[in-house]
Amino acid sequence: MLDLVENDIQCVYIPKTMDLDLQSYSVGGDSTIYRIAKFINDLRTTAITHNRIIILEVFGRYAGHTALRGGIGADADCILIPEIGVDFEIVYQHFKKTFSDRLQKSDLNAASYSIVVAEGTKDKNGTYFIDSSSGVDSFGHQKLSGVGAFIKQMLQDYSKKDNEYWKNIFIDNGIYVEGINYLPEIRDINPGHLVRCGESTPYDVSFGKQCGGSAVLLLINGISGVTVLGLTDGEIRYMEIEEAIKQRYVDLKDVEFYENLGVCFGRELTTEYTATFKKISGKIERYM
Repeated sequence: MLDLVENDIQCVYIPKTMDLDLQSYSVGGDSTIYRIAKFINDLRTTAITHNRIIILEVFGRYAGHTALRGGIGADADCILIPEIGVDFEIVYQHFKKTFSDRLQKSDLNAASYSIVVAEGTKDKNGTYFIDSSSGVDSFGHQKLSGVGAFIKQMLQDYSKKDNEYWKNIFIDNGIYVEGINYLPEIRDINPGHLVRCGESTPYDVSFGKQCGGSAVLLLINGISGVTVLGLTDGEIRYMEIEEAIKQRYVDLKDVEFYENLGVCFGRELTTEYTATFKKISGKIERYM
């Protein structure tokens, strides 16, 4: 888009990336978040009936907005995002305690555990998980894939080393079968483009119409080379493209809030979330 502007072509940029890593909201974000949450919720039934751990790998190379919001929307137990290097020992210990507690409290001797992980998640040393056979994308970047499979292998390895613990837990709950059901079953799933296709949510349709109509009106009124942000109080809002496309990452203060609600983000919880409060009066901005 900047190339078009630099060549004096009149145009208005409408943000469209399901990663939500621009400064403004982007068409497709809500639809993607909904689909991620629906996958986890749908998979939870089979996870519970088979005492499974479900790992859902989704898009998000540099920012984990959709993984975070989709995971929270589905009440996932663990959410792993590019902004936080993952300590797999912490992930395993959180899974171990959560899964065991659920199994012991269940009247049906059933439990599950769910993980949502963004493809760009790194380990605690900052190393990406790359499948060299996946090739490069249109920007020449190595395609990121395989983090879900890697986490599955890590959890399996930890569980095997902890086999006596799991044997006792399974025996206590009457589900142990020698050689068949003796460790938690772990499945990794990568829905790929299924989270970014199909019908849009009503919010995305509404926002898209706002942006499309606003872009035309901006051009008619001689305003070009900008990014349209939407319509607020009947006012079309826009900003410079250079500002709009600056990468926006997950706010780690939001992460701290959810960590203190019990969600694991693959790091040690060292401090309690400190809430700040602000009283608002008059008209307020709303999501819808």
